[in-house]
Amino acid sequence: MAIMNSKLLFILCSILAISCSSSDSPMQPEGDDTEDALGNWETFAALPTPRQEVPHVVLDGKIYVPGGINRSRSASAAMEIYEPDSDSWSTGAPLPERLHHLGMAAAEGTLYILGGYVGNGFTPTSDVYELNRENAEWNRKANMPTARGAHAAVEFEGKIYVIGGADRFGRALGINERYDPESDTWITLTPMPTPREHLAAAVIDTIIYVVGGRSANSGNLVNSARLEAYSPSTNSWTQRRDMPTSRGGLAAAALHGKLYAFGGEFPGVFIENEEYDPATNAWRKLVPMPTPRHGIGAAAVNGKIFVIGGGPNAGFGTTEVNEAFSPPPD
Repeated sequence: MAIMNSKLLFILCSILAISCSSSDSPMQPEGDDTEDALGNWETFAALPTPRQEVPHVVLDGKIYVPGGINRSRSASAAMEIYEPDSDSWSTGAPLPERLHHLGMAAAEGTLYILGGYVGNGFTPTSDVYELNRENAEWNRKANMPTARGAHAAVEFEGKIYVIGGADRFGRALGINERYDPESDTWITLTPMPTPREHLAAAVIDTIIYVVGGRSANSGNLVNSARLEAYSPSTNSWTQRRDMPTSRGGLAAAALHGKLYAFGGEFPGVFIENEEYDPATNAWRKLVPMPTPRHGIGAAAVNGKIFVIGGGPNAGFGTTEVNEAFSPPPD
């Protein structure tokens, strides 16, 4: 879901008025030889609190799903934790604020919440919190230089990179800022060439890949297929081959040296599952998601990529679906 100027917000609100508020969990798709050659999907224990606009972060083999927008169209402070080994959920420390379109990353065994929109509106915050897992309390850390929501946050070599997003006017940003948890300091890096919000990012080897997203152009939402690669060692960007399907509100994850992009939104909701191979700079389409969704995260654990929750309709609406994709063998 996007944040934008008042004219565009009015247009989108008109669209949201006809969207549904929930969906039923899907049946697991039947497998066949073609599907196995292009990967396969499985259904697992449902998210206890259906939400959209939720990042996913893996820590100690568990998937953390924070905040987001619930079925009442309200921002949530929930933190729910999925254990893939037991296919079960538990409740974690509630967020210190009700946040949606937030960023989250894990560095050196610690969880960090970075920015997002506060409460039920679309006012971005620059707040940063660190979770003390010993007492289950969130501690304030140095604010991001730029308040924003609908951004991407990833960890690389113990530092957290926060890229893109939207400001309080709904403008898509190319800003690239790095947080050092050890010194509790921020620096501003070379901006992303293509400003975007509702984008996704993942790390493969020594490169941060940023894919998809969208921006507002003359009162219209414009989805992007752009894939740009950032090298932390050289502080430079390289454009790679565009994704086959332009989409914002998508999720991305890296597994076995490849990038996977799932779902997305606007004007409808996307079912696409596309794989990028950095070695060949090429994309291919894989088995679509059983449940089309936007406002999702993606997390790789035990050779599967879990895509949990999200919105099954454009705009508001939530689902509890927890589906995992197993990529095809090389």
